[in-house]
Amino acid sequence: MANKLHFLFIHGAGGTQSKWRLLREKLGDIPAQYVDLPGRGNNLDVSANSIGAYANKVSDMIHEETIVVGHSMGGLIGIQLASTNPKVKGLVLVGSHFTLPVHPKILNKLNEGTFPDGLFYASYSKGVSTVLLEEEKAEIGNVPISVTHNDFYACNEYMEGKKNLIKAAVPILAVYGEDDRMLPLNASSEIMSLNSNTTVTTVTNSGHYIMIEQPEALADILIEFRNNLN
Repeated sequence: MANKLHFLFIHGAGGTQSKWRLLREKLGDIPAQYVDLPGRGNNLDVSANSIGAYANKVSDMIHEETIVVGHSMGGLIGIQLASTNPKVKGLVLVGSHFTLPVHPKILNKLNEGTFPDGLFYASYSKGVSTVLLEEEKAEIGNVPISVTHNDFYACNEYMEGKKNLIKAAVPILAVYGEDDRMLPLNASSEIMSLNSNTTVTTVTNSGHYIMIEQPEALADILIEFRNNLN
């Protein structure tokens, strides 16, 4: 099975498939699909604005035996898919958890049309390069702020993650950035206690956006996970 498995990458809230741009070249010729969720990029469908609705849209794109890789909100979508779609044979949660509550102040700021600076800078490690931060700052403008607000609202409203994580009967890998300030401190132990198929690894010198700060390390982790699925 391992040599046939495809990767399917799902970005997080307020993002596009461009969030995986530095990882693509590291994966070589491994078959992979990079999804733009509704309302951004080439996907102009605005009918989906919840984790369940996003998962239904992505599920329609899965035609082969697949490893779903989800970052942050994409991880919530991945959990939903792993519990419902039989073509999903593995799940990788990158900087994600089964619940991602959002502070009301952040939702209010987004609703007013502004992406909070504090949230932006807290998403990266202190050692991240200025050039990379400038690139990431520009990425914010690629998604309408109303869509970004809907993404964060969808994360806040998603209450089925724990149940679906328990239900998922596939190998699960949770990848954390050592300096990730977006997730609870006990995230790894919580996930492993809910599903015995889960393993955990931590990437040094990285915050929430592991695929941006440490794409080579993440690529090696993903390739090893894929190779171990038989």
